Amino acid sequence: MTLPLIDTKLTDLAVHGSFCPKLCSHTCPVLRATGRDEATPWSLHRVVADIATGRTEVDTSTGRALHHCTGCHACATACAWEDQDVPAQVRSGRAAVHAVGADVDAARAAIDHVGEGRTPDGHPPLELPAGPETASVVLVAGCRDRVETVSAFERITAAAGDDLRIVVPPGCCGSRLDDLGAIDEATACRTRLDRALGSHDGARTVVLDPHCLPSVRAAASGDVVDAVSYIAGVVSGGRVDIAPDTGTGLEVTWHDPCVLARTESVTAAPRHLLGTLGIHVAEPEGAGADTHCSGAGMEFPRLEPEAAAEVAGRRSAQLRAAADVTVTSCPAAREHLGAAGVDVRDLIELVADRIGKVT
Repeated sequence: MTLPLIDTKLTDLAVHGSFCPKLCSHTCPVLRATGRDEATPWSLHRVVADIATGRTEVDTSTGRALHHCTGCHACATACAWEDQDVPAQVRSGRAAVHAVGADVDAARAAIDHVGEGRTPDGHPPLELPAGPETASVVLVAGCRDRVETVSAFERITAAAGDDLRIVVPPGCCGSRLDDLGAIDEATACRTRLDRALGSHDGARTVVLDPHCLPSVRAAASGDVVDAVSYIAGVVSGGRVDIAPDTGTGLEVTWHDPCVLARTESVTAAPRHLLGTLGIHVAEPEGAGADTHCSGAGMEFPRLEPEAAAEVAGRRSAQLRAAADVTVTSCPAAREHLGAAGVDVRDLIELVADRIGKVT
């Protein structure tokens, strides 16, 4: 029986991709770190195509064949066809697996946690003061964000003269459940987020975790931007004063989050901010739109923890070869690289620590 997937166009593309010449294989971070053939984008195309055409039974082993993707979109940079989206195809295949109840235990636990009001990791949502009912900026603080980062963002908006309202999604915004193929549950998360956001006419919605951007955009009305872009605009617009670090001569490497660098094309802004802070940026192997993944996306650390650690180890070696300190704005990458031994700092917290008076 052929199971319905998220989008029939994705089915057609997966079938098309299953006949491709594998020219993008060298870009896959999982393949580079582990040497596993099942990580090639072609292998993922093939599995989804087999699900879509009924050539394979949809069960737990089929689902495991779709684990080896971090959602980094690196394969798209080498693909001869511009409309191939491997992570979206993987999500559609995982949705078919979830539809027959064949999730692996780790995925099922994460989905159940959210259904019970916790984060996918089983933690209670952040408890933060919401702020005024009406505000010029609405911050969505996701399930992987830290209180310290939220506080840093509050200091930046206060210095810029923006009123801030903070919204914490109940459990998950939906993006991580999308990654696991739990589409109905993810849609329910977005419905709850839409209610929590309410009506904020003219407000700008800002997202700390880049992985949350698709769900927040689906739930929110109006302008939705990542936190780095918002802060870069505030700083370049002269709305805050920055006291540059002129004494330590700190040199860092910037780890480009895959979503920001490739999906959002945000690469210049973080480097400009670090320069404004008086910090020298040493570029690692794999930077900008050619960034190398930390292995933290698509719930890869949950589904394949040992392989995810290998991807993080490879990326951490590249970062440490460039500088002793790494800065990023992706909470998943920060946690994953930190576990691999990298000294990782948060860009938003660095900016907040250097803010002077309101101009």
